Amino acid sequence: MPSLRQQITSDLRERISVGEYPPGSHLPTRPELAARYKVNIGTVARALDALRAEGVIETVQGTRSGPLVLRPPEPQPGMAEVLATLEDIIARLERLERHVFGEHGN
Repeated sequence: MPSLRQQITSDLRERISVGEYPPGSHLPTRPELAARYKVNIGTVARALDALRAEGVIETVQGTRSGPLVLRPPEPQPGMAEVLATLEDIIARLERLERHVFGEHGN
């Protein structure tokens, strides 16, 4: 199960992706986010750090507003893409196994 920080990061990423917080707008402040998610400010700060590291937001020092949204996040792979990748890997491994061990395997 994802940590609270990961859940908050994911939720904010999704809200930015769908345009609830478009580029140029501000997220709520840390205290507002802490109240919304019912967590301490440190957890919110770590979630925002993750978005900052992705280049999605920027903290604006000396203002009373929340972090500035710079751009939408890169799309995260969905379960269908993950499963397709796994199926491809399995097929490649099976071909490799047939090549190394012959058609019947040992």
